[in-house]
Amino acid sequence: MRIVVLLSFILVCSISLKAQLAPVEDAGSVKAAAGVEDKVSAEKNAINFHSGGPVLLQNVNIYPNPVPQSNAILHIQPIGLTIYSYQIVTSTGSIVEIENLIGRDEFDIVLLRKVDIGLYYITFTTSAGTITKTFSVI
Repeated sequence: MRIVVLLSFILVCSISLKAQLAPVEDAGSVKAAAGVEDKVSAEKNAINFHSGGPVLLQNVNIYPNPVPQSNAILHIQPIGLTIYSYQIVTSTGSIVEIENLIGRDEFDIVLLRKVDIGLYYITFTTSAGTITKTFSVI
C-alpha cells in the first residue's frame, strides 16, 4: 500500500514539474490569437515578465469607489487605450447617462449629477473593446 501511495505521489510531482517547465507561448502567437494586428502599439502597452513574453495592460481605473453623493465626481484613468464613449446604468437597468467622447479632448472625471445612492455600472467603449466597471454612490 505504501508503494502505491509513493508511486502516485511521484507521478503527481512529475506532472506538476512538467506543467511548470512547459514553454510559455511567445508574445506573437498570443497577440495573433487575441486579434491584435498592430504589433508595434501592442508592444508599447506591454510589460515583460521573466517567465514569458509581454502582458498587455489595457484597462480603465475608476476611483473613488464608493463615490460620496455630496462630491459626485468619479475619476477615470485609462491605461494603454483610448475611451470613445461611456454609459452609466443603474443596477436595475435604467440608463442614467450616455456620453460620446469622439472628437473631444481627453477627460479624467465624470460628474454624477443625476445619481441617487445605489449601485451603478459604467461601460466604456474603448480602442480595446468594451470594459464595464461597478461603482456605488453612498
